[in-house]
Amino acid sequence: MQNNDDKDAQWRPKISPEKRWTVFGSLMLVMLLAAMDQTIVSTAMPRIIGELNGLDHYSWVATSYMLLSTVSLPLYAKLSDIMGRKTILLFGVVVFLLGSIFCGLAQTMTQLIVARGFQGIGAGALLPIVMATMGDMFSPRERGRYQGFAGAVFAFASVAGPFLGGWITDHTHWRWVFFINLPLGAIAMFALIRLMPSYTGARWKDVKIDFVGAAFLVTGLTSLLLGFTWAGVALPWSHPLILGLFGTFAFSLAGFIITELKVHDPILEMRLFRNPIVLVSFLVTMLTNVAMMSGVFFLPLFMQEVLGQSASDSGTVMTPMMFALVIASTISGQFVTRTGRYKRNAMVGSIILVAGTVQLLMLGIDSTMWNVTLAMITMGFGLGISSSLYTTVVQNAVSFKQMGQATGAVTLFRQIGGTVGLAIFGSLVNTTSIAGGKVAFAAALHQVFIGVVIVAAIAMVVSWFLKEIPLQQRSDDSPPPGH
Repeated sequence: MQNNDDKDAQWRPKISPEKRWTVFGSLMLVMLLAAMDQTIVSTAMPRIIGELNGLDHYSWVATSYMLLSTVSLPLYAKLSDIMGRKTILLFGVVVFLLGSIFCGLAQTMTQLIVARGFQGIGAGALLPIVMATMGDMFSPRERGRYQGFAGAVFAFASVAGPFLGGWITDHTHWRWVFFINLPLGAIAMFALIRLMPSYTGARWKDVKIDFVGAAFLVTGLTSLLLGFTWAGVALPWSHPLILGLFGTFAFSLAGFIITELKVHDPILEMRLFRNPIVLVSFLVTMLTNVAMMSGVFFLPLFMQEVLGQSASDSGTVMTPMMFALVIASTISGQFVTRTGRYKRNAMVGSIILVAGTVQLLMLGIDSTMWNVTLAMITMGFGLGISSSLYTTVVQNAVSFKQMGQATGAVTLFRQIGGTVGLAIFGSLVNTTSIAGGKVAFAAALHQVFIGVVIVAAIAMVVSWFLKEIPLQQRSDDSPPPGH
């Protein structure tokens, strides 16, 4: 027992209570940087498509970013457990900012897609490491409050991004939706360097990286996403290349699981999936992000192409969703901290999210701004109640030294959900709407919203199986649960 406590002591950052808020603030800057970038591009995309001539590659601008951030995420999470959070986080910020520069300088759609992929490599280190660091700093009971604030920041960024992207596109140039990352990123880097403590659980000579497992993971996810992106658009679903990609995914998945079961220091420990709380959290997180990203990414397209709104207006309509998300996330976090319970929030949030997606389904060519706004408010409340809840739930269910892996896995499944959802629904939009006019876009997006409703409903059902255990409340010097 004492040995485990001694080992855990070197993993914990030594942060005085008075410095917690300053470190937390620097982490929120990084979260703002990463979360804003995922949505700020969406309202600029119609203008980018017009200038770079790339409607048939519309979804790839987001897919390439999310693909690379997704496949790199588990490796970053594992390395942060070994090398320390600060080193990996700073590396991610630097790569992310370089990618932002490349995106802003892109002259063709292909260059933009490649640059977004490079940017995604850096982004893979941002959100999961921020959430893991918060897990290091605060007890599970405390995390309800702090991750509620983090959820509010993420919510603000997710919905303010489209508005800011639309304003920049209408009043300056779309390239500034990427260049705007530079000053914010510089401030975040300065804050991290000055405020965030360095700590690590191992020395370089002790580092053992599961390269075989990483190769299987990258190959499998890449094959899966390419298959969904090309199927039904570039190639028929029955084409040998499409079937080969899905076959490669199945083979790589099997290889990854076998490798992770055998290696001493896996990227993702398979025993995490034996925990029903962790498994349900992974599934709900993945499904919820399919609904969220599909709604946020395709709604600006609906507003501009179907309702004829400007880029600024298509971003403004999401402002009510932002306020709903912030309010719901903050209240939810306070409730979890006060009661130590989380299942009720998870169930209520999922029910409200389904109601919001049903309202999306009812949108059409005769819809008004009020119809769209009401749908956004409802979705905002649903997402806000449980947006950051599952990170706390998972962190509470694992040991301290699994914190980085478990937190990274939550983010991984969130990314997989958003990436696969965008790939599938993007293929659907491209197949149905290319050169089809306003009515064709409305029909294509209606099909997307049907899918979003189904996914949200499945997430609601799965959330009912979430087992509730009390959130731990311990001091910084006490051992984590299970030790």
